[in-house]
Formats: sequence, structure tokens, C-alpha cells
Amino acid sequence: MFACLLLPQFRLAAALRWRDFTGPAAVVDNHAKGLILEVNEAALAKNVHPGFSPAQAMARDMRVHILTRSPAQEDALHYMLIDRALSLSPDVEETAPGMCLADLRKRPKPPSWHGLADEIVARFSPEKLRVKVAFAPTPDLAILAAKGTASVAVVYDASAFAGALPVGALELSAQATETLRDWGITTVGQLLALPRAEVIERLGSEAALVLQKVSGRSKRPLRLIRPDVKYAEAFDFEHEVESTEPLLFLLRRFLVSLTDRLQSAHRVARQLRLGMPLDDGTHYERTFTIPAPTSDLEVLYRILDTHLSALRLEQRPVGIKLEIEAGEQTGSQLGLFETALRDLNGFGETLARLKAFLGEDSVGIPRKIDSYRPDTFALDPMFPSDGSVIREDPACGIPLRRYRPAIFVHVETKAGIPVGVRSSPLQGAVVEAVGPFRLSGDWWDDQAWRTEEWDVELDSGAMLRLSRVGVEWKVEGTYELR
Repeated sequence: MFACLLLPQFRLAAALRWRDFTGPAAVVDNHAKGLILEVNEAALAKNVHPGFSPAQAMARDMRVHILTRSPAQEDALHYMLIDRALSLSPDVEETAPGMCLADLRKRPKPPSWHGLADEIVARFSPEKLRVKVAFAPTPDLAILAAKGTASVAVVYDASAFAGALPVGALELSAQATETLRDWGITTVGQLLALPRAEVIERLGSEAALVLQKVSGRSKRPLRLIRPDVKYAEAFDFEHEVESTEPLLFLLRRFLVSLTDRLQSAHRVARQLRLGMPLDDGTHYERTFTIPAPTSDLEVLYRILDTHLSALRLEQRPVGIKLEIEAGEQTGSQLGLFETALRDLNGFGETLARLKAFLGEDSVGIPRKIDSYRPDTFALDPMFPSDGSVIREDPACGIPLRRYRPAIFVHVETKAGIPVGVRSSPLQGAVVEAVGPFRLSGDWWDDQAWRTEEWDVELDSGAMLRLSRVGVEWKVEGTYELR
């Protein structure tokens, strides 16, 4: 058997997604000049048809909601349809936008084909999407069955099914349709009863292709795909958004759908990518690395909520897109003396809040820069985007607790050697001094530096690192003896 999954009025369904709207609606390529591409049943009841201009549709009924086609929402809906088809079989064909075929011949036969079809339809119900599902012995008959059914169709007898089809279901050219009408042919069964050679001679190669499709004996090979299924959702606003509430409301609905798909595929989210086109034509984008990959809705939502609560944009968003980079659930082996955080994602949320207060460049893991310049370091992200784990190098020697900024002090010297320190928090006589350690660098530009360092021990037992630049002395830090 072959399965056909069809989302009727695909472009309109994508444009209406995430909108709580049930009245007459139509979709156009361009709101101002384009013609109507698709309409829903409520619009058809108002005598609004594809090919009308928006003005003609509004003349029939002022309540017709004209929507502009959204390629981003169509892509997201298409990938969701492919994802559902891949859950049935690994052999899937992208037949057309909003339509795909799945080869079920390698799958064990279910107890009931109608029961399986009902399960597929039910999986689309939380998304408020209407899907047509058809099973047939050949791919082409499955497509015809899906187009001709209201919800579910199962073709057991190919000849009986094809014979009852109206000729209009074959989507022949206008000339061929008129010729068949003149012959008095109204069903496919009547067409198949005619001599095949004579029909092809009079109707041309088009008839040969159609007869092959409805014969039930031709199982054409599927154009199989091996897509990297995207977990993404998008929405285009009709007006600029001035607050974060609509964004968070939509993001939560996005995550409900995406996490359901992740859990069905037994996968987890490794990264979140948030994108927002702005009203000046620019685009805002941010990537979030998940500390502990998960498919938990609340964890993922808190990451976005924390970021948007502190986000300040100079321009207003006119759309929003959320994409999840999925991966397999994996574990990590800790070292002998390592301990895992009790809630790694909670720790990541705390870091995100600190970044919101202190700035993106003020929170991270310090990394020593390859330079002799004192107190030079960079901050690496706590959770790198590649998923690697940052491990600290083992400490060597006595740890130095640096003061940032360093403390200015008055130092008494004898023959250039420190003999006493006089300052408010640190003072005393120097009982031992080691140095000087003279360093310099960057002499080729205006950032040149030169310093002289001493390690000293005071009579109080404190051990300090002193530095001198010119005539100024500073305490760079104290050595931790315990």
C-alpha cells in the first residue's frame, strides 16, 4: 500500500495557521495587486472564488479576510507534513506543496487501514489542521483518492475505485475534457472500456499517461527524499508588534507543536534560533545553546521568556520565526572528581538573567590569553554552541586572588627593594621580597606597556603581588595560603 497525505488549500492553511479566525478568508501573492489563489469554504459560500481580485472579493462580502501568502509559514507547515509522513515510512516522496507519498510496503500491515488513517488525522487535530489521508495499491491512485475524499479513503480494489471516478478527477486538458463530453464519457470506467489504442490516437500522449495512472497496474517508483527535517515555526504579523506579550504567546504555541514533534521522534532540542524581521527591513537573530538538551516545553519557553524580557530593539518586529536544532538524547561521563549540577538548565537560566543585567560580554568562563601582559584574559561562553564541555586546567602553585581593579598603595623602598607597604586595607613591614620581574610588550603601537612585579611577604603573614608602573605602586592581588 501507498499512503498519500494531503493538506487541502495548503497556501491558505499556512497563512491562517496560528490565527484564531473562522470566517471567510482568501490568500493572495500580493495583497494590493495579486489575484486570489485559494479560498476557504466560508468564502465559497459568499460566492468568492480563486482568480478574483481582492476588490472583487470585498465587493461580494466585506467580511472576507484577505491574507498575504507567507513562504516562511508554508515551509514550516510543509516540514511538519514531511515529518508526519516519515513517521509512517522512511521512503517518502515530496509530491507537491502540501502533499507527500509514503511507501508502506516494507511496513507490517496494520490491523485496520482506516484505524491507521484515523490516527494520522488525529495527530493533526491539535494543530487545527484538516488533512486528507488515502491508502491505495499504487501512488497515483492514492493521490486521486486523497483529492476525492473528505477525510479518509482506503482503496482495496483498484479497478472498482478507478471505474467509479468522474472524468473531472483526472484533471485533463480542456480540449480532452470537451472531447470526452462529446463522446458521452462521464466516468473513468467508461473511458477504460474504450479501445486503448484508439483513445490514445484521438486524445494524444496525455491520454496514455492518464490511462496508465488509473489502470492500477503501474507502480511508478517514488522520488525518495532524505531530508534533514526542520523543526521550525513562523508567523508574519499584519502590523508591527509593540510589546513582548504577542511574541511570547506565539512562541509558547510554537513550542507546544515543536516539542510534540520532538517527543514523537524521540529527539531533544540542542539549540534554539529566534529570528524576527523588523519594520526597517533589518533582521534580528539570536541562537541559544541548551545546557542540557531537552524536549521539555517549560524549560525551552523559560529560555525565550528570559531573553525577551530584557530585550530592547530599536525597531519593531513584523514577524517571528523559531527553529530548533534537534539531536539524539546522549549522556556524558563525568571525571572521578567532577560532580554534575542538579539542574543544568536552571543554571543556564540564571546565567541568562545575569547577562541581561551585566551585558553579554560580562558573564562566562575566564580564559588566559597567550600574552605576558598582566591580568589579560577573555571570557568564553559557559555553554559553547558546539556542545563541548569546558574544563578548567588544574591549578599550579599557590592561587592568586586578583583585585579588579588593583589597589593603589604607598610602598617604601630601599635600594629599589620594597621594605614596607602603607595603605588602608593592607599595611606592614616587608619581611621577604622576591623580584623584580620586569615585563614589557606591544612596544610597536600606542598600547605599549611596561611593568615591574614583586612578590612580598608582610610581617602579618600576608603574601602580596606588587606592581610598579612608573612611580605608581599597586597591589595586584593576594596569595591564598589555605
